[in-house]
Amino acid sequence: MASAQAVRLPDRPPRVGLVTVTYNSADVLPAFLQCVRSQDLADYLLVVIDNASTDRTREILAAESSDRVTVITNSDNMGFAHASNQGIEYCLKAGVQWILLINNDTEFAADLLNSLLASAVRLQAEVLVPRITYYEQRSLAWFAGGHFSWLRGFQARHDRERPSGRARRRPRRIECAPGCCMLVKSSVFDRVGLFDPVYFVYWEDADFCWRLKQRRISILYDPRIELAHKVSALTGGPQSPFSVRHYSRNQIYFLRKHFPWPIVMANVVWIRFKNRMRVWLGLDSPDVAALRRDAIEEGLRMPVEARRA
Repeated sequence: MASAQAVRLPDRPPRVGLVTVTYNSADVLPAFLQCVRSQDLADYLLVVIDNASTDRTREILAAESSDRVTVITNSDNMGFAHASNQGIEYCLKAGVQWILLINNDTEFAADLLNSLLASAVRLQAEVLVPRITYYEQRSLAWFAGGHFSWLRGFQARHDRERPSGRARRRPRRIECAPGCCMLVKSSVFDRVGLFDPVYFVYWEDADFCWRLKQRRISILYDPRIELAHKVSALTGGPQSPFSVRHYSRNQIYFLRKHFPWPIVMANVVWIRFKNRMRVWLGLDSPDVAALRRDAIEEGLRMPVEARRA
């Protein structure tokens, strides 16, 4: 295991590099590492980027003796997007053919890597994602495909799972997917770029998928491959002040980055109206509504990276 002070590249480029970001992940990390260790595919490299965890995360990682595990430690919480970029850049330097972005609050079978790689090769996919279930209810899909919803301010929405049938169990092209488990051919990053670190967390995967869409790089969804996700185990849930602020702020930043001003302002008006409706319907407290309002204003003030063609 390599540390941030002595990070070295592997002697032989592995076929796939797994990139996962930890931040106070001690409760979920042991099970995740066990799933990685159990993989049928031996030709992999796991790159863990720790964002200044203060629990037992680093102690758990220090106990990993495998030379297939590299740990990069940050002295501050740099955010999910920035830390993911650190892992992606390491994998690219290591010469891997594929990079798997994967959350460590997931659990999966021993054939996950083999199945993802085999499907990507068979379908000639440059980006491939599996069906993601709830950890507590593995028959229920958390993610079963995705699309951008212009009615919801271009949110990256998860598709609902229709009644089981042959057609729904076939791979298909989709518009967007979460970074929870996404296999990406290494050459894609040369054409699309890395995550935008301004997001810190939330919407960075939507931004990446939008750039894939703009460059006509398809995302293939293969529902025959699955893993289980402990949803919101590490962020405090969608209604936590942290989640509310970053999600609302970053939606505005996403709109400003990719769309002309009239579309941005039309969506801002609609989002503000929806936030008021949430209070009237009792879905948000006045404090949460105020946090959303302030986050929108923050998103409108953030410097925006120049749009890329």
